[in-house]
Amino acid sequence: MKLNSSVKYYVSRLKPAVIIFYIVLAILSLVSVMLNFFLEDSTSSFGGYAVSSIIFLFVCGICSFTEEFKMFIQNGITRNALWKSFLYASIIVAAIMSAIDLIALSIMSLIIETESLTLMLSSAYAESLAVKIVIAYFVQIVFYVLSLSLGLFVRMIYYRMNKLGKTIISIAVPGYYLIALPIIMGRLNWRPILFRIFDTIIPLMNPNHFYGLPMLFILSIAFLIILTYINKLLISKAIIK
Repeated sequence: MKLNSSVKYYVSRLKPAVIIFYIVLAILSLVSVMLNFFLEDSTSSFGGYAVSSIIFLFVCGICSFTEEFKMFIQNGITRNALWKSFLYASIIVAAIMSAIDLIALSIMSLIIETESLTLMLSSAYAESLAVKIVIAYFVQIVFYVLSLSLGLFVRMIYYRMNKLGKTIISIAVPGYYLIALPIIMGRLNWRPILFRIFDTIIPLMNPNHFYGLPMLFILSIAFLIILTYINKLLISKAIIK
């Protein structure tokens, strides 16, 4: 019973942010339609529902945990129940948002040119639009849950650090990618190695091949399982601050 209540609480915490997110998307969709109809020679199109949702859910994952953790502990709910409730709530929210995204995209496609990464990936496996949508639906669910879990992982790493650690990470990570990495790549003969890696990995996920999307799907689920287990360990050792 406590687990059911915890899942409902997590979903209710995400609900206002999800509503605002789709209001913004609806406004952007309306702007795209107006540009298409009222501007001469307009070639405007709309897409990126899935990508936008992935970024949004990643941010939601980063913003989660702290308030929920304090509330759960005060009400005698275990850390294990907190981890499970986050996972179940993530699946529920991901399933709902995936359906909304595909429905909205289908409606928009009747009015204006639309683009969809997941539908493009599923196009190599089905000619029927209905089948493509079904495949895209489940692919998006995995991506969305993975995005929330990755956001929670980042949040948990920061939560366990002191102020000095947070400051060092916040400066070191951007500094590494913006300054150190370009210098290292400029001094080392990295291109042959990098291209060899890309030549090996990228074809495995090529949607034009029959194994492309299943490989991407399997790798995403494997990464999600590993990430979920790590989050479970981090939550089990979390202390109230």
